[in-house]
Amino acid sequence: MMSINSFSTNIARFLGLPHVASRPQDIDHDKVIKAAYRRYTKLRPSLSETLFDGAFLEDAGRTHVVTYMTGQVDRHAAAIALSHSWMQTLPPMRAAARRRLAADSVLAADSFLMQVDAIRNLGIMAPIIPLPAELALEIDQEGAVVTVGVTGVLNARSYQAFLARIQALYAAGSRVLVLDVTKVTDLQLSGIYALHSVAHIFRGVPVTPQKDSPSQLRHMSEANLAAGRSERIVLTCANPALREALIKLEFDQIFTFA
Repeated sequence: MMSINSFSTNIARFLGLPHVASRPQDIDHDKVIKAAYRRYTKLRPSLSETLFDGAFLEDAGRTHVVTYMTGQVDRHAAAIALSHSWMQTLPPMRAAARRRLAADSVLAADSFLMQVDAIRNLGIMAPIIPLPAELALEIDQEGAVVTVGVTGVLNARSYQAFLARIQALYAAGSRVLVLDVTKVTDLQLSGIYALHSVAHIFRGVPVTPQKDSPSQLRHMSEANLAAGRSERIVLTCANPALREALIKLEFDQIFTFA
């Protein structure tokens, strides 16, 4: 068993990327652009030899990329704008050659923005939230199946750090989760919210920040119950009292109980 911190660090190191955080507003646009450009040059060398360069994307092209990343335009519109901006940096040339290059540059821009999407889907954000002293996590990874053992308290102080790591695992490619809560000593309201969020994450559903209202928790519970039990999210608990409480909260209708 290795700690989840070590696991996420190894993934980030392998990809040459920073860690994952839990909030979209923590995205570092410049880091995403640089990481996407590295992928772009590796995956599309024939295009990148003649089209775009890192300096352009960090300077004249940056505004168009950030506009796309912040959801202000779709990828097609962003690719055209990025291509047009690139063409303006080139010296004069014959009309026919310019038309061919313009068409190629739109393809190159679209290819680059696809890499931006890939990087964002990996959750390339700010450093991961530190675990508080009252919570410990252990991980055992086998391909796309990950087992996470939780020890300690799931409460208002710890649930965000817990969810940040669950999101990191999903972003890194884990698609089946076995969550062992046997050693959870205190499951508070925020912890219940966190378990519902785990179900959302491993169903590919975006998780919104917690609101201090029962209505938010009720909404998540209703959505998870409507989706039904998933074989891809397994909950294990050898603590009889906690297991009974989880069943009363209807988590056996959301997770596969083991």
